Amino acid sequence: MDQSNCSTLSVGTVFFPVDSESLVTDTEGIAISRLLAWADLIEASIWLLIVFLIEFMVRLQGRGISSGPLITLGNFAKPALYGLLLLIAAYWGVLRHWLFVWDELIWIAGFAAIEFNVVKWRGELEEAQEPA
Repeated sequence: MDQSNCSTLSVGTVFFPVDSESLVTDTEGIAISRLLAWADLIEASIWLLIVFLIEFMVRLQGRGISSGPLITLGNFAKPALYGLLLLIAAYWGVLRHWLFVWDELIWIAGFAAIEFNVVKWRGELEEAQEPA
């Protein structure tokens, strides 16, 4: 980067420092950064909710509870939360942040494996509760 090509980087006239004085962005860049920060916050919150739901359902199943309104609520809430994560991955894709899309999909696949084990365990509990 030199003085001749510097003007091609941005048409903005107002610049904002980002993380240090050596990194700056224009108004459009700061707006995008804020949207990305919101996406990160929402994504982290969704993951915390999913972990809470999995832990809660595992504890219920540990007490022998394999059905009921709380299990039903969890069974409806988790797919909706995973759907929101897929929407966030699509948002990253629209912005061409392919590494973030890949990361999101890998995490979802990992948690799908956990969910599969929890569902399998629930089935085993239900079979054990059936009268012989």
